[in-house]
Amino acid sequence: MGRPRAIRDSVGQSSDSAPGETHNQAVREIRATIANVMVQLAEVERRLSCLAQEFLVRTPPLHEKVDLPSPPKMERQPELISVRDAIQELRISRTTFYKLKNQADFPQPVNFLPRRTLFRRSEIWAWLESRRR
Repeated sequence: MGRPRAIRDSVGQSSDSAPGETHNQAVREIRATIANVMVQLAEVERRLSCLAQEFLVRTPPLHEKVDLPSPPKMERQPELISVRDAIQELRISRTTFYKLKNQADFPQPVNFLPRRTLFRRSEIWAWLESRRR
């Protein structure tokens, strides 16, 4: 931003104008700039308030129960499912799945291969039903 215009303009001027007049002009410009910034700040606060209200309307309260997904209806489902399949069926994020997996009561994985983790579908859905209660 730099110096106010009155101060910038007065740097190279001759001493014809009174020093108090230049100072008063600079003070008026600074006050006008502050008033402008205050108006802009009020507008930002108003917009932020509107966004906060929208967020509160769209976000359910933390104490409110969220409907958990039901197991998919298929005639013949494989008993062992991958992490990706479990995430898709439960409709949760990968991060949430691994947080749940680290809980003591979550079903233990079945490891057939070193880099392949599978879970028993029935155990996951039984665990989910036990959490609904």
